[in-house]
Amino acid sequence: MGRLITNSPKPVIRVKVAQTNYRKILSLALTVQAGFTAHAGFYPSPVPSLVDFGTDITTLQTALKSLGSKFNKGGSAAVIAVKNAAFVVYTDLTSLAFYAQNIISANDPAPLQKVQISWTGFAAKSPKSRIPVMQFVRNIHQSNNKKFPVLLRRIAWRRSLGMFNGVRAKSYNIYAIGTVGTAPVFITSTTKTNYLVPTLLPSVTGIITSVIVKPVNSQGEGNSVQISIKG
Repeated sequence: MGRLITNSPKPVIRVKVAQTNYRKILSLALTVQAGFTAHAGFYPSPVPSLVDFGTDITTLQTALKSLGSKFNKGGSAAVIAVKNAAFVVYTDLTSLAFYAQNIISANDPAPLQKVQISWTGFAAKSPKSRIPVMQFVRNIHQSNNKKFPVLLRRIAWRRSLGMFNGVRAKSYNIYAIGTVGTAPVFITSTTKTNYLVPTLLPSVTGIITSVIVKPVNSQGEGNSVQISIKG
């Protein structure tokens, strides 16, 4: 039936840590710092700079040491210091994630983009398609009848359910396949839900053996359905 017609957006960089988990923020920050340092050639001008980022990490480390353990916590001033330092580092992380997202090229294959994200220490999330996907036509069938000319075969179908956002197909593109192994050839476009298929066409190699129907709207072609043409 053909594949879904979608766009290919970039994998999304995730700052996968809770803003209130101060020790995990520190752990992620150290991982990201090491990643950007090791791949400075690919990420040459991070925002904030690695120097400033390192200073903010050190501040958080110092604040956490002053806070102590859960069995021997420091005073309220120490708690506030940790919260403030963690907030700064978390903000740094979101800024670095944004920077890396814009450095990575959408023209590169998605697997390569995920590798480039892994260099940073951040997690990658595969995005959902941002373009709705048009569904294929339904109940396609051949209905030969003696009233049709000998060299024509009638196919019919029910309208596609349209895009997931409710927009229906405006027309249908018809492609024909002749000799096995040859590529589909566009033959016409129709707004009807039936078509008389000629068994021979100058543009198609050999006798037409199957036909592909694709719904079309303002977003382009949707899913395809192929039907064999019987004599």
